[in-house]
Amino acid sequence: MKTLILSISLMSMILSWAQEAKAYRLKANDEISLTIFREPDLAATEKLTITGEVSFHLIGSIQLLGLTIGEAEKLVTEKYDADYLVSPSLSINVVNAADELISVLGAVNNPGQQNIPVNETLDLATAIESAGGLAAHADSERIELKRGDETQTFRLADLNSANAPQVVLNHGDRVNVAASPFANKTVTILGEVNAPGSFPFPISGQMSLDLLIASSNGLTKIADPGRITIKRNGKIYSGTLGRQQGLAPGDLVTIPPSRFAGKSLTFSGKVARPGDIPFPLNGKLDILGAVNLAGGFDRLANKKKVTLVRVINGKEQSFTLNCEKMLDGEQASTPLQPGDRIFVKERVF
Repeated sequence: MKTLILSISLMSMILSWAQEAKAYRLKANDEISLTIFREPDLAATEKLTITGEVSFHLIGSIQLLGLTIGEAEKLVTEKYDADYLVSPSLSINVVNAADELISVLGAVNNPGQQNIPVNETLDLATAIESAGGLAAHADSERIELKRGDETQTFRLADLNSANAPQVVLNHGDRVNVAASPFANKTVTILGEVNAPGSFPFPISGQMSLDLLIASSNGLTKIADPGRITIKRNGKIYSGTLGRQQGLAPGDLVTIPPSRFAGKSLTFSGKVARPGDIPFPLNGKLDILGAVNLAGGFDRLANKKKVTLVRVINGKEQSFTLNCEKMLDGEQASTPLQPGDRIFVKERVF
């Protein structure tokens, strides 16, 4: 009884192997043998061409690519039965199976074909790693697996996830890693930055105004960050552009100089340092702030009668300012403009 059980088990294993052999699909460069019962002269051992064809005696060339062994035997039987033999009995066997290949192309560092190891499997993540990994311009969310007429798209992050099931590859599979839509795209910054020019747009597609300014080594001392403009598709955007403003490929960013760059006002009279005072680049300066920049009032200065001369509509106009009240907080400090001239008289005792 024990011997019978072992025999049945062995027979089941042999049948299983036979079924697996029958399920094998022929591919290019496979070497196969043909044996026909009672027809020894027609026996042959041939290799499938790159296009999957093989030539046998009498029937000539026949296409076997992609057929199982059983399908191939049926087709060859029909060819012989049609014109040459009566009810032929034949068998086809794989003598040497060609390498099983897949291809990894596109945005990887070493594109090309890869062998599927004999009696092993090759998964998609491993194939990409074997191709040198993704290139710098790759889109990690568009990894395409083409199998026959079907295409599936994967994300590299999902493939490398600890709990993700392996995507096992089959012979003939084609893997294509798409290039990022931002590859070879640039954004340009001109004007008051320390290193103006064009810069590569990040493959991630995320670039802020602040990042671009940092890439150009920052703003110059006379830059006016409040008047930045962005030219995009022929339109110019300005106004309140935050430093986290998102940019797009092809954008032209211009950083203008401050309107107050190189501008000044002039002090004369009883201040510590009479002469020209550079106007702040932000355009904000009042009389008390200007006095501080001039070193402060002289001890003999008449703070109650400070003369401000300003050109308005092409004509000079004079104003008397009571800086003493401003210092006491009784009046607001008078705003100044570039080109103003200020004269501080001496007190009369």
